[in-house]
Amino acid sequence: MTTLPAAAESDLDRRLRLAVLLVLLIALMAAVLKIIDYGFVPPDDALRHAATAVGDRPYHEVLLFDEAIPAEDSTPGWHAVLRTVHRATGFDQYALVSLSIVFFFGLFTITPLFLLKRPEAWGIVLMLAIVANPGMAYRLALGRPFLLSATAVMVLVLIWQRLADDPRSRPALLACVAVAMITTWLHSTWFLVYAAPFAAVVTGHRRAAFAMLGAVTVGVVLGAALTLQPWSHLTYNVLHVFKTMGTTPGHLRVSELQPSYGEASYVVWMAILMLGWATLPELRALTLRHAGVTTALAGWVLAFTANRFWSDIGLPALLALSALLLERVLQARLPARSGTRGVVVAAVAAALFLSITSNLVRRWESSPLPQVIRLADEEVGDEWLPGDGGIVYSTEMRIFYSMYLIWPDARWNYVLGLEQGIMPRDDLAVLHDFKETGSWDSLQPWVDALRPEDRIIVSAEGRDLPEWEGTISEELPYRVVVVRRAEGQPAEPSAPASDAVAADSAAAAPSADGGTIR
Repeated sequence: MTTLPAAAESDLDRRLRLAVLLVLLIALMAAVLKIIDYGFVPPDDALRHAATAVGDRPYHEVLLFDEAIPAEDSTPGWHAVLRTVHRATGFDQYALVSLSIVFFFGLFTITPLFLLKRPEAWGIVLMLAIVANPGMAYRLALGRPFLLSATAVMVLVLIWQRLADDPRSRPALLACVAVAMITTWLHSTWFLVYAAPFAAVVTGHRRAAFAMLGAVTVGVVLGAALTLQPWSHLTYNVLHVFKTMGTTPGHLRVSELQPSYGEASYVVWMAILMLGWATLPELRALTLRHAGVTTALAGWVLAFTANRFWSDIGLPALLALSALLLERVLQARLPARSGTRGVVVAAVAAALFLSITSNLVRRWESSPLPQVIRLADEEVGDEWLPGDGGIVYSTEMRIFYSMYLIWPDARWNYVLGLEQGIMPRDDLAVLHDFKETGSWDSLQPWVDALRPEDRIIVSAEGRDLPEWEGTISEELPYRVVVVRRAEGQPAEPSAPASDAVAADSAAAAPSADGGTIR
């Protein structure tokens, strides 16, 4: 048997790695395009980002803010990118939503492929994660910038060993700067990128940990500078998080900010990793003093306060660590040039595509838009839409997301938008009362403040239509209840919510002075 020269072997190995990478990349991109082909529309932030990019109103003029919260855009970088794409290509808000899905899905699922010598290790780990948690594929398709910080955590874990071996490794340090810069520029929760560096400190590799911490800090500063409002970008988003966590009880927060149940399936996953670490000789060289271990554990523990710590920190770290371990197993037990490797790669690519695109309970056919688009339906009549200068009172954020996407230039405001914590205090109290009691009576302050141009829009959820004096209620298709002031019936001037919303005239322009927007 002829032995190939080392250089030829190395060149062949690189070509094989590239071939594997391309097969997995094609499978993942085909999967996300299939999702869009189903007509999938995510239910939350991707819609507001796209609407902001095409609308002609500053974001802080769309929502009503509590006076303790600066009325600022929390993601100016991503909005600037989408706005540039909109102007350069003519993409409308719906096309921008699809673009966001493809971009962020690809960012998270494809980036690790380029950082491993055996890309199929990441493909196998990702496939197993989706099978273990079917909701993961849905979350990856939400088109939201939170996948930036999750991807940053994975990159930092994947390059950690290079810094542990050489804290001055220029490629590794530049990678740290790059992921921190991009994450800070485009995403609001920039501080999550510090999870891996701080968790790395307890590994004992102090020089490597502080090198990573310094590089990440440089990236954060550069990313904040790219927003053109560095100080406010950094401080506003921290204030926003503390306000949300401090004013909203855990059971009333959005699901991702509620406490975790402990992620039992991933506890089993971690136990299997530890067992493999203890029994497989090829894994013993990779010490437990690894940033992936400490970051995953930190995210798991912190998730008992808010599940985002697991989904954005702990889980990405665990997946990256798993890929590193599996890569060592594959290198030791599956020859790179064997036919078996080709079969494995083909099977993984097929499994990824099918598991991601599987239309379980018609998840990829879901869309929040039909619930509100009928507000302007010819059969219904557009009198149910708010008027210029009006306010939309709602108990559900999806009403804001959907209406803002469909009518990005509309001259009305929303009392509830991307997060409860930024709502005017009186309106937040009304919302919490409704969520606790489920009674129409809890919305009475909003009814009292209702002007002819305002609307209360909520889901019926099996309730009878509310009956409030001086108002007209209608249940539209998709069980949406809309309430408006009857003609000739004035708003109650002494309503509890009037301090925040009811004093303006219909023609008044929204304020942008940094206080409560009225």
